[in-house]
Amino acid sequence: MRSFTNTEKDRLALLTKNSVEATVIEPTKTGLKKSILDATGPVRGFLKEKGLHDYNSQQQGKLSKILIKANLVDEFRITPTTASLYRPKSKKGDPRIWFKKLPNFAKPNDILAIIEFNKELYLINITRLDVEKLLNSKIINPVKELIDEIRSISNF
Repeated sequence: MRSFTNTEKDRLALLTKNSVEATVIEPTKTGLKKSILDATGPVRGFLKEKGLHDYNSQQQGKLSKILIKANLVDEFRITPTTASLYRPKSKKGDPRIWFKKLPNFAKPNDILAIIEFNKELYLINITRLDVEKLLNSKIINPVKELIDEIRSISNF
């Protein structure tokens, strides 16, 4: 994974400040083209910690693929999609993850925050979205709504 820009660091810190736990993933040009991303250690740990998936207990092959509801969050809408979690028969079964519709949401080397809420995954492109502006907006938007909902539950 590449180093974060200062803006990306600030946006990730803003999520944390607002009680939003997240992990990050960086889709590469090849990953977007082949519809396959490595489920890195932090991503695997996050999914396991949130009770969504444990790659260590998953068998290799298509029949063992797990699908989880996911959402692509931008400034105007939340687009429902699906996350595929699997271990291929080849390449020693290295854990993989893929989000349908991802090429419409991210460019190569963008940094995406992965958030879990109500047993669904939400992706926010912290490279492209001005999270602070959206949170401070007087206009209701999907980023603000999601973060406000997570924050309200975590403050109980």
